[in-house]
Amino acid sequence: MGEETSRRGSSSNRGSSPASSSPKNVVGSFDMGSTPEQWDNAIKIRDRIRCNQNLLMRCNHETGEEEMGYVEATTDNCRLNDAVLLPVLQLMSENGLQLPPIQGLIAGIETFYQLSKVVRSPDQVYQEAWAIRRLIGKTKKFTYRSFAPQDHIVQLPCKNTGDLMM
Repeated sequence: MGEETSRRGSSSNRGSSPASSSPKNVVGSFDMGSTPEQWDNAIKIRDRIRCNQNLLMRCNHETGEEEMGYVEATTDNCRLNDAVLLPVLQLMSENGLQLPPIQGLIAGIETFYQLSKVVRSPDQVYQEAWAIRRLIGKTKKFTYRSFAPQDHIVQLPCKNTGDLMM
């Protein structure tokens, strides 16, 4: 009872934040809707596929170039993959900021590759689904901060990307 009283008396809003919800409430059960078509219509993504690259790319910090490989949750990678993330973030905003389920992301990525007439292994699709979730997590961290980082690294995109996400 003492714990209940102390919670009621608290002025914190943490109880209503998505981050404090149970895991069942944080991950949604919605499908990806038109997201694969939005990816297919994005020139930036279409150019990647035409060059036999992946849906998601990573920024090589040594060369400043984009490359294929494991996509870590970095600010540069969020910027580099903004055309992939923005439709997913829009879908999340329509679904109470819940994360897309991994199975839904996998189905959406498979649909995208079918639309693009490109074959990718199930392992590659799985890795890209988790990479999207990692990048969304990084993006959400910026959203919940009072002030986004202002250092020069956050302001500079990868050489091949002119888009700034943050």
